[in-house]
This record gives sequence, structure tokens and C-alpha cells, in this order.
Amino acid sequence: LVGVPGFEPGTSVLSGQRSNQLSYTPVNTSQISRKTNVQQRSCYNAYMRFFFFVLGVFGGILLVIYHRKVAELIGFKIGWAERYLGGGGTYTAYILFGLIAIALGFLIGFDRVTLGFFGI
Repeated sequence: LVGVPGFEPGTSVLSGQRSNQLSYTPVNTSQISRKTNVQQRSCYNAYMRFFFFVLGVFGGILLVIYHRKVAELIGFKIGWAERYLGGGGTYTAYILFGLIAIALGFLIGFDRVTLGFFGI
């Protein structure tokens, strides 16, 4: 036992092992602040990845589902899509944009692609 039993209850056998890990030396505060900054950045990165995951996946799904309404809302045809994808190429282009958004959402959300300009 660590302490001599007397008026106070005795301490457990594990207390000695734990007390060996204690250090009373001064702490370097710059190490703590660096560690805190890294933790804050990683938390920020997780939130940003989740945001882009939701934006990409659900936005892409909505674009695939409502591609005709989006095309009608915007009101003009995409020239290269009509030329290279045939008649109705604008609708096909919006479907492709939606699928690309879904793929990018998953890649960003599961940390397979980084977006340096957003800090993630």
C-alpha cells in the first residue's frame, strides 16, 4: 500500500502504479496550444467533410431526380451537351452533373479527396 493506514482509509495497490506516472515538472504551454490547434483543425475538417458529403450526395440525388425541372428553371440548353450527347443532351448533362456531385460527395466525405482551398 502507498500510505500508512491510520485515520484515513488505505489506498489501493494500483495507486502506487498510477502515482509513478504523475509528473510535477512544468508543462510547456506551446505544446499544449499546438495540440489544441491540431484537435480544432481535425474537428473543423470533420465538419467540413460532412458538409460537403451531405451537399454532394443529397444535392446530386436531387439533381438526378429533378433534372428536367432544373433545366426548365434555368431555361437554356447547354450547347456542347446538345451537340455531343444528342437531342435532350441538356437533360443528360444535368444527370451527369448530379452523378459527379454524388461521387465527389462520397470521396470528400470519406476523406479520399482533399480540398486544400477549404482547409480540408
